[in-house]
Amino acid sequence: MLVLARALDVPPLLLVFPVGTAQEVEILPGEVRTPFRGSQWFTGERPFPGPDDGAYLDEIAADWRYATGSPLELYRAHNRAVAEEAHALTRASEYERSRDAAAGDRRHAFASAAADARQTAERCRIATENLRRRAKDLGFRAPELD
Repeated sequence: MLVLARALDVPPLLLVFPVGTAQEVEILPGEVRTPFRGSQWFTGERPFPGPDDGAYLDEIAADWRYATGSPLELYRAHNRAVAEEAHALTRASEYERSRDAAAGDRRHAFASAAADARQTAERCRIATENLRRRAKDLGFRAPELD
């Protein structure tokens, strides 16, 4: 399936769950759901889709992923935190360059924005460390820092 997906230049998931091209698919024998809901189960974003799943599932999905100790969720959260930290550090550097070129109130505003961005980056760094620790505590390999 992976080789076929590569040859067709599509994500392998779309060969199993044709999101956007089919209204329903049989995800297991006798279990018909939308391709998107099937894909969310397949990728570990949500529990197995019940026939009457509604909006309430959005509210409990994150709790389910955390409670099950999903390595996929840990890695996704880690990836988001690393990306957000890098983005915040880039913003801080841009604000600092602008601060250096500004005068008066604008200089103070850029300095304040840079400090806020650095605080955001620090929160993300701490979150990354906590996620790596949680992965190890659950017996998973800690996510890599890219």
